[in-house]
Amino acid sequence: MDSDDIKRYRVKFKYAEPVRLNGILGELLEELDGKSFPEALLQTFIEAYRKASPYVYVNPSGLEKIIADTKSSELYELCKQRNALGIEQFTHLFAAGMPDPELEGKLAAELYKIFKGDPHSMVKPFRRVIIRAMEINGGTISLELLEQIYLELADSIPVREYEFNETPLGDTPTPADFNAKFIDGIDLNAEKSFRDEINSIIIKIKDRL
Repeated sequence: MDSDDIKRYRVKFKYAEPVRLNGILGELLEELDGKSFPEALLQTFIEAYRKASPYVYVNPSGLEKIIADTKSSELYELCKQRNALGIEQFTHLFAAGMPDPELEGKLAAELYKIFKGDPHSMVKPFRRVIIRAMEINGGTISLELLEQIYLELADSIPVREYEFNETPLGDTPTPADFNAKFIDGIDLNAEKSFRDEINSIIIKIKDRL
């Protein structure tokens, strides 16, 4: 992106209506095509975002990219004040090394909530995204929680495995019975895989610490 492009977007951010902020950011990110957000536009964007109402939508993934590329604590704190980032963005920023002493604890709490929640929840697969971020930058908080989750899985999986193997379908099983048994088997294998992945990450964190 050359100096003329920088000037063009600086004017756009500075004078555009707040409701157009998200659209302009989207145009810029598309034009960048994966390249880093220009430092020369950072302050202009922050001022435009600060001037906009907290209720003006700006794509959280776009905000995450700017913060990850620039490590701007000013924009990060503003986004936190406005609840503009979701757990997915916080996880990616943690993996990217965002210097926030509260972030690891926030992710640990979210991971345990997902782990103890509805086993069929739509957010359950996201727990793997969190533990992989912990694998990259996790410290003592991550290690403590992962060890606890591993112990709980080490206790619960043998029980589930025994129940799965020893519970018959019955004399006249229905298609629904077969389907339920199939899903239980998938869930059990997923838990085993999750346990093994956690164990591997625990080892890596210990090595790093």
